[in-house]
Amino acid sequence: MDVIPADHDYASALDPAVVDGVLCENEAFRKEILQLRQQVEELTMRQRCGIHRFAGSDRDIRFFTRFASYDLLMRFWALIEPLLPSMVSVTQAQRGSFTEPSVAAVSAHYI
Repeated sequence: MDVIPADHDYASALDPAVVDGVLCENEAFRKEILQLRQQVEELTMRQRCGIHRFAGSDRDIRFFTRFASYDLLMRFWALIEPLLPSMVSVTQAQRGSFTEPSVAAVSAHYI
């Protein structure tokens, strides 16, 4: 007797209940992946260097900067950042390499 191997069932249709089960499982996996990505983003935010890693904790901002909140710190930074090029460091003043910015250049910045 010759044994005839069974053909593959590539062309056969799947049971709709099986398809629905796989789709539900797939959706559950997608939700889990989204949740895990959010957790990774939160952990990455905490581990970043710089002041931004403390953005979620006003207590830490107050400890390190004496500003009441991250929002106030960023508002202050936005206010002074445009003036940074005209600021003088202590070493520049001590070396005498400081040149006074013109009044017109400083006032033009505020117009």
